[in-house]
Amino acid sequence: MTLRAAAVAAAPFLLVAGVFAGFVAHHLQEPGAPAQRLPWLVAHDDVPLPEASGADYVELQRAACGAGCPAYVVRVWGSGRVEFEGRAHVCRIGRAEGALPRGRGPRLVAALRETAPPASPAPPAPVALTLHAGGADRVLPHEDAAAPWFAAALAAVDQAVADTRWLPAPGAAGADCLTPLVRR
Repeated sequence: MTLRAAAVAAAPFLLVAGVFAGFVAHHLQEPGAPAQRLPWLVAHDDVPLPEASGADYVELQRAACGAGCPAYVVRVWGSGRVEFEGRAHVCRIGRAEGALPRGRGPRLVAALRETAPPASPAPPAPVALTLHAGGADRVLPHEDAAAPWFAAALAAVDQAVADTRWLPAPGAAGADCLTPLVRR
């Protein structure tokens, strides 16, 4: 077989391999928009992030509403410690503590710090997200252009603390709802 014939025979294989490589590279590529980048960073432990100190934390506050919305404050520390204060319509009223699986807390705090838009004066809202890093608090914006990032940040915090069972879970009732699951 001549060199030209070998090249022609290999062309379909090379085309398929090139398309596959492009597809894989596209799906492994880090997203650029902060709203997509935040969950991507939280999920990819192999992507380096600046370390979150044990003194850094993210705090999520949700206020009660007339429709029985859960009202609570949850703080996730860079050390992985979780502090919860249930106020209304939650499985546990009062204070509780727990811990996230190793590495999950620092990763969440670092990813939020890395992707957060600049702080802006925000009017009181039923949901507030505060990031404490480097000794300073930033109330993270939730309106206008920051709204998609804010929704992704709330989802990331909610997902990180989902195993704590301090919040009502679909189908949970009785003692299952009242027992926090503490995992280290």
